[in-house]
Amino acid sequence: MPWTKRQLIESAFEEAGLATFAFDLTPEQTASACKRLDAMMAGLNQQGVQIGYAMASDPTNIDPDQDSGIPDGAYETVIAGLAIRLALSYGKQISPDTKYAYQRGLDALKVMAAYPQNIAIPVGYPIGAGWKSIPGEFNQFVPPSADAISAGNDPLEFTE
Repeated sequence: MPWTKRQLIESAFEEAGLATFAFDLTPEQTASACKRLDAMMAGLNQQGVQIGYAMASDPTNIDPDQDSGIPDGAYETVIAGLAIRLALSYGKQISPDTKYAYQRGLDALKVMAAYPQNIAIPVGYPIGAGWKSIPGEFNQFVPPSADAISAGNDPLEFTE
């Protein structure tokens, strides 16, 4: 289930001990928290942690009901990080458990972001010693890949 920015903000206020049952968030507080969320995610992008967050295209027109775009595994980290930033602005002490959850989650996101992606070896690239070629056919460069079999555009028809 994708979370909106508003849901992340409300969860961060709850994590910081500033739950919405104690007071209602004003539109100004929501907009300010949304700007802090965007700034935090921009900072993570600068660190190489790019998790697909939907950044606001116009900082003057922020939509808190926009889908955040982050994966399910990053919710806890984003909520804890935003809670730390919001608690400081309200003069509230943050729990050591929240700080630990944020650090642990951030480390996991950095590992996920640092994991190398698989890429195809380009045609004509020199082959190394580990290349398994067809017996009897030695080629010292990567051969072109075989084209996929095309079944055509027509749907299959079954007849009896």
